[in-house]
Amino acid sequence: LVGRALDEALDLINDVYNYEFSDLGQKIRALVNAAIPATGRCVLAGHSLGSVVSLDVVMERMGRGEFHGKGPADWPIAPLVTFGSPLALDLFRGRRRLPDHQGTDYFHWYNYSDRNDPIVSGNIFGAAYQSDDPVGNVYAEADEKGWVIHDFAVQTGFHVAAHVNYWREADIAALLMQQLGRL
Repeated sequence: LVGRALDEALDLINDVYNYEFSDLGQKIRALVNAAIPATGRCVLAGHSLGSVVSLDVVMERMGRGEFHGKGPADWPIAPLVTFGSPLALDLFRGRRRLPDHQGTDYFHWYNYSDRNDPIVSGNIFGAAYQSDDPVGNVYAEADEKGWVIHDFAVQTGFHVAAHVNYWREADIAALLMQQLGRL
């Protein structure tokens, strides 16, 4: 059991390292960008490291001016949805600053996290985080940059189960559909 846990932890560390510090991150973002339709908008959703990739894609597109002076119906991506995201951790936050969103309306980011998720808290031993707004607190500049971060605390399980069960919870799907229906 300990050996399997160590293998999983090493795989996770390897994935993060390769995405953050090699050309693999650029290749992954290129694949995501290629899957986004040229016309119409796309809801971009990511879980765990996928949430990091998703935010990076949005930030790159904003940096290229793809949202500039346009309304939500003409943005390539709206909204960003993340589940079990480590984006509030220093490792990721230190390399990312939200760009100024220059669209005609705020850009919305919906973040769903379980307080017991060790990837969200950064505590592999399972200590829960306490914040009601884990991403919103860390990206405090969001409002002045044209972003609205909606943090939702959800219950998916304990420890590793908390990280992998986001897709199994009907309540999370219902909450997400309710939020998307308002756009």
